[in-house]
Amino acid sequence: MIEIFKIGSDEWKKNFSDSAHLAVFKEYKPNHRDRIDFALLAVKDDKPAMYMQCREFDSETIYIQYGGAFEDTKKTYSVFIIFNAFLNRLKQTYLRAAMYVENTNKAMLKLALAAGFVITGVRNFKQSILLECLLEFGG
Repeated sequence: MIEIFKIGSDEWKKNFSDSAHLAVFKEYKPNHRDRIDFALLAVKDDKPAMYMQCREFDSETIYIQYGGAFEDTKKTYSVFIIFNAFLNRLKQTYLRAAMYVENTNKAMLKLALAAGFVITGVRNFKQSILLECLLEFGG
């Protein structure tokens, strides 16, 4: 069973941000760098499975800042199911979602395209090429 929790910015920073980023990306990112409104956390079989940090651009648009799958979920079909569950949750409030994906992150690009995101632009950042991706949720 998969449960999705919405966690406010302050609680996320205090209790989850540092350890979640470290577990998923194998690098330390201090929580004071977070500029989010909330995070979504998926729990499967009482264990964290995936997370997604979100920031509102405006009342209609949500930006997905960071996110990823924890070790037990990585490279499983659950990633696709949970990512779509996150998007369905966002669709209840917003008309569109935006995110940047590094052009070498093939797994995330495939996931984004399968979920309906389209590439709308390109951005260079710290010697990386980021693809700007947008998903219009529609009616």
